[in-house]
Amino acid sequence: MSINSYVIAVLIGIAGAIVLAAIWAAVSRKRGAAVLDEARRNADRILEDARKAAESKNKEADLEVKKNFCRCGRISIANRSNATMS
Repeated sequence: MSINSYVIAVLIGIAGAIVLAAIWAAVSRKRGAAVLDEARRNADRILEDARKAAESKNKEADLEVKKNFCRCGRISIANRSNATMS
């Protein structure tokens, strides 16, 4: 084999490596984009769940305050009634 054959083989090897690297980069980029999209969807779902939980706790706290307010109002009305009866 002549030196030209070796040079051609090396150049073909380098060209093949460049093509493989370009394909690898494209596949990796697509895979990375898919992973990023999945992470975004998961984060959105977690935030939505947290928002709903916070709203639920807020409504629960409001109901508890209203219940306590009504109970205190009934107690003070009952105390006034007992005071006027005496």
